[in-house]
Amino acid sequence: QHIGEITSCTSVSACAVRTKQMYPHSKSFMFNAFLNTCLPGGRLDRATTTVKDAEGHLYVELKAPPNLSVISQNEATACIGIFQELLTYNEAAQRCQDMGYFLASVKNSPKLNLIVQLAGDKSLWVGCDDAVKEGRVVWKEDGSTVSTDTLATVFIDSEVNNFVNQDCCVYRNDSHKLSDYDCSVLLPYVCEVTLYNCVLNVSGP
Repeated sequence: QHIGEITSCTSVSACAVRTKQMYPHSKSFMFNAFLNTCLPGGRLDRATTTVKDAEGHLYVELKAPPNLSVISQNEATACIGIFQELLTYNEAAQRCQDMGYFLASVKNSPKLNLIVQLAGDKSLWVGCDDAVKEGRVVWKEDGSTVSTDTLATVFIDSEVNNFVNQDCCVYRNDSHKLSDYDCSVLLPYVCEVTLYNCVLNVSGP
């Protein structure tokens, strides 16, 4: 049973995000990779639900792994969670990895606003650093370099300046932006997984 109109989408993740944002109570969606279409759906009866190959693949509601939640705010949706344990940056990154997650990426303003909502009055480790090469800040998620646009929009003073060997990135509760920080400081941290890992394909390969 569908609850919305068919729209254009380029990926399962994009379809999941759109469904979550436009229809918060939706329990499923259908994505057709051949036609690049997305169709939000309602609750499923798995015993009777069948999908023809030509219709696309059916995915059930976003389901977060342990200790994470699927959270949407405005243009951002993420499968994410805050951990209150106080750890150094490297310890936090390893703890996320041990659970199958990564220290959260904050690549744009909508994602930053989502972190602001979650963090409350806490500063948190997030997943980027320039420990390997000074001035080249990379994301823990995929090893990509933090773009100049991201530096300009989500970082304090649009830079990572390595003041007193500050190689690791932190979300600061006093400025609601990211900054470089001393990696040895003990802080809570925020882990994340890709949205693709928060949906379950119940039809097709």
